[in-house]
Amino acid sequence: MRNHSEPTRMMPTRRPALALTMILSAALASLAGLALAHDDAYLDRIDGPHGGQLRVAGDHHLELVVAPPADAPPSLQPIQVWLTNHADQPIPSSDYSGRAVILANRERVDVTLVADGDNRLAGSGVFGHDLDMVVVVTLNTPQGDTEQVRFTPYKYLDGSPRAAGAGHGGHADHQGH
Repeated sequence: MRNHSEPTRMMPTRRPALALTMILSAALASLAGLALAHDDAYLDRIDGPHGGQLRVAGDHHLELVVAPPADAPPSLQPIQVWLTNHADQPIPSSDYSGRAVILANRERVDVTLVADGDNRLAGSGVFGHDLDMVVVVTLNTPQGDTEQVRFTPYKYLDGSPRAAGAGHGGHADHQGH
């Protein structure tokens, strides 16, 4: 039998655990929002700093720069891929490599990408410009990871035409992510 004059033992409160759970939940929710802000649909309407199309590849933003479309036969064309992090800070490209598969005019052209400058990979291949061009870039990271993204340099995701220099609206909102 319990003596009613003895102090009652209190169960330990769970408030610190609840507070920690709430803090972690809020942090995860903010990270989820950040991830959504970096999807292709969001980046599609933003021109990169070099006038190219932006995509997300793992921990990287990639900007594909190709020449504007022209009515000309296939010729040797440069291709550049600029590397930045999610805060739009340049990532040194010296230990990166890659490949671009260009699908244009019903032809496939493979281009090897090598470090070319501070945060740029570059290569060239013989291809013609096609408004329906698709470029699939495979990025090889220094950690041995492989990331792959799909670009449509002359079209937005919704299929409407894309012109270099258009779509800069909203870029200021993107800074600092």
